[in-house]
Amino acid sequence: SATTSAGAAGAAANGVAGAAAAGKRLRAVVISCLVRLVDCPKPDVLVKVGSMMLRAIPLQSSMMITAAKMLYKLSKDSSNDARFRHHGVLRPLLSVIAASSKADCLASRQQQPQQPLGSSTSAALQKSKQQEGTVLLYLAGCLKNLSADATNQKTLGRLGAVAIMARVLVGQIPSCSQYHREQQQQQQQQQQGAENVAQVCVQATAV
Repeated sequence: SATTSAGAAGAAANGVAGAAAAGKRLRAVVISCLVRLVDCPKPDVLVKVGSMMLRAIPLQSSMMITAAKMLYKLSKDSSNDARFRHHGVLRPLLSVIAASSKADCLASRQQQPQQPLGSSTSAALQKSKQQEGTVLLYLAGCLKNLSADATNQKTLGRLGAVAIMARVLVGQIPSCSQYHREQQQQQQQQQQGAENVAQVCVQATAV
């Protein structure tokens, strides 16, 4: 009957919602455990943790910056080059770079004249954009360091790193234009943002 069908549909919807909520709680627990390991002195553990953090943490989370900084620091030691490859970090690393570049580009192109500079919404958008730009900066630097290894170069080539970094460079064009337009309004803040954009371009061209 219609009543039975409606009841079944409602139960199914509740089941899906419950499963989604349970998934979020589980992810939060996993992320909490991963964050506790970022001070571990063992590089193998840190690289594994970084790989899982890239997969589990939302781009908009402040913890993604923690993951990006940790991976960048590890990438500066060439003895870790093989670890990044063996522990499967390169693929999620490229995925997050592509996502953060796309998000940064879209944020730069948004026009919101109805929201005055300094409003809570404008401030939140600006903070989110700066955070994504910071993640992009550290991960692009990480990728540049890792690409110095010949085997990593070949792996990155197969994973489409050249095309992704080309899109990163193209994505920085609207960011540069926006920083130029807004520099009179937010000179100090935008100057830092412009420096980040410049550094991302440097890192991207070095891959």
